[in-house]
Amino acid sequence: MSCASCVATVEAAVKNLRGVEAATVNLNTGKALIRYDPTQAGIGDLERAIREVGYDVGKETLQLEITGMSCASCVESIEGAVRNLAGVASVAVSLNAGIAAVQYYPGAARRPVPHGA
Repeated sequence: MSCASCVATVEAAVKNLRGVEAATVNLNTGKALIRYDPTQAGIGDLERAIREVGYDVGKETLQLEITGMSCASCVESIEGAVRNLAGVASVAVSLNAGIAAVQYYPGAARRPVPHGA
């Protein structure tokens, strides 16, 4: 994004999605603050809308060492649990390497709230 018109284009694209209540894009930081109903729209929908108007969405990749896995069921359990975390775009676990590669949206990822908090 390089100007106010870019900001307006991205905001309009996101605001047109069902379930989006508000969207504010900051040109200086290159970030968007989007309030939406996750039962009606997801992060993938937001990313798709932004890409369709010609802009990219930043993601980061985190590589984690995983110990104690013994089978494909372990891999599936870990991938399923991580995939459901807020802000996660994708996860791939390698049983042989003992590594999980997690691609996520930095601003959308949140720390889990401890039970009883």
